[in-house]
Amino acid sequence: MLKLGQPPVIHPYWEARRVVESGRANRLVMSDREAIEGLDTLLRDAVARRMLADVPLGALLSGGIDSSTVVR
Repeated sequence: MLKLGQPPVIHPYWEARRVVESGRANRLVMSDREAIEGLDTLLRDAVARRMLADVPLGALLSGGIDSSTVVR
């Protein structure tokens, strides 16, 4: 926040501690299999929505888990 004649006050956009605490409070109760199937469904849907193109498609992979998960 900026006020005339005063130094700027910096507030973080997000804090890891708040994210973790929020996740603990809103924890979903599901088995590992349900979580894996849910992630698979979400990823397939997200990728399918972006697979419309007038030209050939390709992917640049970093070799990380996210790249390997999307292109399999």
